[in-house]
Amino acid sequence: MIVYGDGRRQERSRAKLARVCIGLRRARALPPGIVRHARLVEALIEAGELLQGVADAVGDEVLSYGVTPGVASVTHLTLALARCCLHSWCYGFALAHDEAVEEAVRACAGQSLPAWITVHRCEGYAFYALYPEGHGMAALQVRESGALSGERTRVVGLRSIGTSLAAMVAAGLRAPGFDTLRPQGHPFDRRAGRLPPGGWAPDAAVVDEGPGLSGSSFMAGVEALRLAGVPQPRVHLFPSHGHGPGPAAGVEARLLWREQPVHYLGFEEVAGPDALPPHALTDWVRDRLPGVHGEMQSLSGGAWRAWHGEGAQTLPAQVHMERLKFLLPAEGGDWLMRFAGLGRGGRLACARRHLLAGHGFCPPVQGLWHGFTAERWLAHARPLPLWPAAQQPTRGLLLERLADYLAFRGTRLPAPAAAGATREVLLDMAGHNIGKGLGEDAARAWQDWRAALPTAALVMPLRRVLTDNRLHAWEWLWDGRTLLKADAVDHAVAHDLVGCQPLEWDVAGATVEFGLDAGERHWLMGRLREAGVPVQSSLLALYLPLYAAFQLGSFTMALQAAPDAEKATLSREVRRYGLWVRRVLG
Repeated sequence: MIVYGDGRRQERSRAKLARVCIGLRRARALPPGIVRHARLVEALIEAGELLQGVADAVGDEVLSYGVTPGVASVTHLTLALARCCLHSWCYGFALAHDEAVEEAVRACAGQSLPAWITVHRCEGYAFYALYPEGHGMAALQVRESGALSGERTRVVGLRSIGTSLAAMVAAGLRAPGFDTLRPQGHPFDRRAGRLPPGGWAPDAAVVDEGPGLSGSSFMAGVEALRLAGVPQPRVHLFPSHGHGPGPAAGVEARLLWREQPVHYLGFEEVAGPDALPPHALTDWVRDRLPGVHGEMQSLSGGAWRAWHGEGAQTLPAQVHMERLKFLLPAEGGDWLMRFAGLGRGGRLACARRHLLAGHGFCPPVQGLWHGFTAERWLAHARPLPLWPAAQQPTRGLLLERLADYLAFRGTRLPAPAAAGATREVLLDMAGHNIGKGLGEDAARAWQDWRAALPTAALVMPLRRVLTDNRLHAWEWLWDGRTLLKADAVDHAVAHDLVGCQPLEWDVAGATVEFGLDAGERHWLMGRLREAGVPVQSSLLALYLPLYAAFQLGSFTMALQAAPDAEKATLSREVRRYGLWVRRVLG
C-alpha cells in the first residue's frame, strides 16, 4: 500500500542560516529553563537541516575526495550548537560560553553556499518524539564507561536526521568532528558512497534514527566504514530505539543488531517517567500548570480509549502512527500533554491550535514546552460514536458544525501551492491501493473511471489550505452541548503523502466519514461558497475515491501491523473504505 510521503521542501540556505541565528538570539533573551533550552535545540535542528541540504547538493561522490569548505563550515556550526545543547541539558539549562558558535556562524556566512537546498523532513523530531539529547547522553555515558573515546572514534551520521544526531554523539564523545553519508536506493536495500579521508581511527559510530523495517541504512553506514578501514566489530550503533530492525530485515541485518554494540536512550529515559529532574516532562510544566500532582499516564498507542468509558475499545486506533500523549493529573481538571514536534514545526502547530481554540473549534492550549502542548482533558466529553443515537447531536447541528469548521480552515489556514501531493501522485496512489486492496476487477473499474475523468478536474488551479485530513467521527468530542475537534492541527503536515490539499479533500472526508448524501453535500458546498471558499463540484468528484483509497491503504497497513485484539476493529474500517471505493467507481 502507498501511504507515506518523504516531506521534501526547497529552502534558501541563507534563510536557513538566518533561522539558526534568530534561534540563538531568542535563546539568549530567555531566562534559564526548558523553553530556552528548546530554542537552542531548534537552532541545532535548523543547522542540521542546513548541513543535510548543503552536503546533498555537493554529493557524496565529491565529498569522498575531501570535505568542501562549505560543508566543513556548516559541520563545525552544527557541532558547536550540539555542544551548547548538551551543556544546557547537563547543567540545569545553563548557557555555555558560545564563542565557538559565533565563530562558526561567521565562518558559514563567509562561505559560498548553494543558493537553494532540498531539505528532507526529520521525521523523528516532527512525529515520534525523538529528542537529540538522548543521543548526546547515550554517547556521554559510553565515553564515561571507557568503551569509546572521542579522539579515537570516527562518528558518521546518516542524512537526513543523522546530521544533528551525529553532532550530539560527537559532542557526547568529545570527538573533534563528524562525517555524514546519504544512503541511497530501495528502502529495504540502501547503499552508501565512500567516506572522505578521515585519518586513522580504530573505532567508529554510525548514527541515525530507527532502525526501520529493514535496517538497511545502518548496514550501508557500517559497510562504508569497513571500506574506510574500520573493522565491523569496532563499529558502534547509535539508533533511536532498542527494538532492532523490523520484519523486512534480512539475516545479515539481524546479525548486525545482535553482534554490534548498540547505545540509545528512549523518550522514557530522556524526558519521560524514568528521566531525572529537571529533565522529565512533569518537571517542565509543574510550576506552570495549575494543580499538577501525581504521575502522568500514557495515552499513546490507543491507550486513550481506556479513558473514554464503556465501548471505547471498539474505536479504531492506528497505533503505529499516533503521537505521544499523556494525561497529567491536576486539581481542578487534568491536563492532556500532546507531542506537537520539536523546533519550528512544534511552534507552528501550537500557533494553529491557539487559533482554532480561540474560535471554539478545539480545547484551549496552555503553552508549548520543548515539543509538548498542554490542554485541559475534557473528562465528560466522549467521541461521537460512543453516544447513543438519541443523545447525539442532530444531523442539522452536525452539518452546521462541519460547515463552520471547514469554512474557517478554508479562509484562515492557507497553504503554499507546493505543500501537498499533486493530483497525479494521488491518482497513482489510489490506483495502487485499489489494486492491492480490492483485486483485479476493482483495478479495471478504476482504470475506466480514471480514463473518463473530465479534463477540468485535472487542470484547474488548486487553492491549497491546511486541511484537517482526519474528519473521522471518533475525532469529534461531544459533551451533550457542543462538538469539539480533538486533533486538528497537524494531519496536513503528517508523515503520509497527502499533505495540504484544496478544501474539497476535507469535504470528501466529511462525505465518507459521516455518509453525507447528495443533498447534504450540496448544502455543505453552498455554505462554504457563501463563506468565501470557492469549492468545486468537479474536484469533489475527483477526491471522493482518492480519499477512500488513501484511507483503505492506511487502515490496511495498520491492520497488518496490529495485535490480534485490534484486528476486528481495523478490519471493519478496511471493509468500509473498500465499499466506498466500489460505490464511487460504480
